[in-house]
Amino acid sequence: MLNRRHVLLTAGASLAMASGAARAQAGSAEAQLKSFLDDLFTQALADQPELATSLGLDAGGKPPKFKLSKASLAELARSKRQTADDLARARTIDRKALTGMS
Repeated sequence: MLNRRHVLLTAGASLAMASGAARAQAGSAEAQLKSFLDDLFTQALADQPELATSLGLDAGGKPPKFKLSKASLAELARSKRQTADDLARARTIDRKALTGMS
C-alpha cells in the first residue's frame, strides 16, 4: 500500500541520489582541473629551472640548481606542441561542472 510517508521517503531518496550524482560529477571535473594544474606546474618547473630556483624549490641540491632553460628552435617547437596539448586537455574539463574557486 502506498501512503504519504512512502512517497516522501522515495522522493527524498531520489533527490539525495540526484544531488550526490551531481556532486560526483563536479568532483570529477574538479579532480581533472586539479590534476591538470598540478601537471602544468610540474612541467613549468621542469622546463624553467630558473623558476624552481626563484621559488626556492631546488634548495638542498635538488636537480634544477645551477641549470638554465633550453634556448633553441627545437625547444621552441616542443614548447608550442606542449602548449597545444595542454590547451586540448583543458578543453576536455567540463567548466559548467566546476564550483567555488575552481
